[in-house]
Amino acid sequence: MTYNVFSGTLNPTQSINQSNMCNPWDKWLAKTGAVYEQVRELATELSELPLKTLLAAGFITYMPSAPEDQRQDVLRRWMKETNINTFDLRR
Repeated sequence: MTYNVFSGTLNPTQSINQSNMCNPWDKWLAKTGAVYEQVRELATELSELPLKTLLAAGFITYMPSAPEDQRQDVLRRWMKETNINTFDLRR
């Protein structure tokens, strides 16, 4: 089985299943792929952190007394302008 650790993909002719997991090397490669995916997700979240912090600060500073519908509209517009797809102030 060939596995590219940097791209996180298997050779198209291979797949990970129980029958080819008897080799410890194959098991390690499968775990490495899962870890790689987690690292990639964390790197994405980390790269978005400054913009999400800016959204939170702007929201808390400028929107506390605004009606809920106006807050949502402004937040959606800010998210669109910063290319942030998901943002939850409570999270």
